[in-house]
Amino acid sequence: MLHKIKSWPKEFQSVLDGDKRHKVRRNDRNYQQGDYIILQEYNPKLEEYTGREIRAVIYNITQPGTFGLPNDICVFTFAIY
Repeated sequence: MLHKIKSWPKEFQSVLDGDKRHKVRRNDRNYQQGDYIILQEYNPKLEEYTGREIRAVIYNITQPGTFGLPNDICVFTFAIY
Protein backbone atom coordinates (compact mmCIF):
# COMPACT_ATOMS: atom_id res chain seq x y z
CA MET A 1 0.00 0.00 0.00
CA LEU A 2 1.21 3.54 -0.75
CA HIS A 3 0.21 6.51 1.43
CA LYS A 4 0.84 10.16 0.52
CA ILE A 5 1.14 12.29 3.65
CA LYS A 6 1.34 16.07 4.11
CA SER A 7 4.36 17.22 6.08
CA TRP A 8 4.84 20.76 7.38
CA PRO A 9 8.24 22.34 6.53
CA LYS A 10 9.85 22.07 9.99
CA GLU A 11 8.89 18.40 10.38
CA PHE A 12 9.87 17.66 6.77
CA GLN A 13 13.32 19.14 7.34
CA SER A 14 13.77 17.08 10.54
CA VAL A 15 13.10 13.94 8.54
CA LEU A 16 15.42 15.08 5.75
CA ASP A 17 18.18 15.83 8.29
CA GLY A 18 17.80 12.36 9.82
CA ASP A 19 16.57 13.65 13.19
CA LYS A 20 13.06 12.20 12.94
CA ARG A 21 12.07 8.69 11.86
CA HIS A 22 8.59 8.29 13.29
CA LYS A 23 5.07 9.58 12.75
CA VAL A 24 2.12 9.88 15.11
CA ARG A 25 -0.94 9.65 12.90
CA ARG A 26 -4.66 9.08 12.97
CA ASN A 27 -4.95 5.54 11.64
CA ASP A 28 -7.65 6.38 9.12
CA ARG A 29 -5.63 4.65 6.39
CA ASN A 30 -4.94 1.35 8.18
CA TYR A 31 -1.14 1.80 8.12
CA GLN A 32 0.74 -1.50 8.20
CA GLN A 33 4.33 -2.69 8.42
CA GLY A 34 5.79 -2.80 4.90
CA ASP A 35 3.55 -0.02 3.56
CA TYR A 36 5.23 2.76 1.61
CA ILE A 37 4.80 6.44 2.42
CA ILE A 38 5.57 9.59 0.50
CA LEU A 39 5.99 12.62 2.73
CA GLN A 40 5.04 15.68 0.71
CA GLU A 41 6.23 19.01 2.07
CA TYR A 42 3.28 21.37 2.47
CA ASN A 43 3.47 25.07 3.29
CA PRO A 44 0.37 25.90 5.38
CA LYS A 45 0.94 29.66 5.09
CA LEU A 46 0.75 29.51 1.30
CA GLU A 47 -1.66 26.55 1.34
CA GLU A 48 0.38 24.69 -1.27
CA TYR A 49 2.81 21.84 -1.72
CA THR A 50 6.46 22.80 -2.24
CA GLY A 51 7.24 19.90 -4.58
CA ARG A 52 9.74 18.27 -2.21
CA GLU A 53 9.07 14.63 -1.30
CA ILE A 54 10.63 11.91 0.81
CA ARG A 55 9.94 8.24 0.09
CA ALA A 56 10.02 5.76 2.94
CA VAL A 57 8.78 2.38 4.12
CA ILE A 58 7.06 1.65 7.45
CA TYR A 59 9.08 -0.89 9.38
CA ASN A 60 7.40 -0.88 12.80
CA ILE A 61 3.96 0.16 13.93
CA THR A 62 2.34 0.57 17.33
CA GLN A 63 -1.31 -0.11 16.70
CA PRO A 64 -4.15 2.08 17.96
CA GLY A 65 -5.43 1.16 21.42
CA THR A 66 -2.12 -0.34 22.57
CA PHE A 67 0.43 1.08 25.01
CA GLY A 68 -1.96 3.84 26.03
CA LEU A 69 -2.64 5.13 22.51
CA PRO A 70 -6.20 6.26 21.70
CA ASN A 71 -8.20 3.86 19.53
CA ASP A 72 -7.68 5.97 16.40
CA ILE A 73 -3.98 6.93 16.74
CA CYS A 74 -0.94 4.88 15.71
CA VAL A 75 2.81 5.50 15.86
CA PHE A 76 5.07 4.13 13.17
CA THR A 77 8.75 4.24 12.43
CA PHE A 78 10.04 4.40 8.89
CA ALA A 79 13.20 4.13 6.83
CA ILE A 80 13.92 6.38 3.87
CA TYR A 81 14.76 4.63 0.62
